[in-house]
Amino acid sequence: MINITESGKLQEALLHKEKLEGIGKLAGGIAHDINNLLTVVTGTADLLCLETDDKALQEPQEDILEAAERCGDLVKQAKPPPVQQATWFHEAARPMRRGPSATELSRALKSPRCTTAC
Repeated sequence: MINITESGKLQEALLHKEKLEGIGKLAGGIAHDINNLLTVVTGTADLLCLETDDKALQEPQEDILEAAERCGDLVKQAKPPPVQQATWFHEAARPMRRGPSATELSRALKSPRCTTAC
């Protein structure tokens, strides 16, 4: 038998988890796109550093590389960690497992020791 309150809490927790998962996928997609753009920026800046002997351009090119690297670090920090669904569900369902299982209740009711009319 499942307590309605516990079932409602489990359903709310599942909904919350699904929302977080959606936000995580969105953030992961944005992070992926930003990293792709940063690859173009850093690759171009690296090529310019290699192909240009002009000392006046060297410092701005290094600034571009440094800023792109910092941006990449920020993206890594903002990227959400993966959620282990099996672990999450196991933890969320724990309150429901405190009482006897349906199988255990069925056996108890069929037992000759059960004197209550069911």
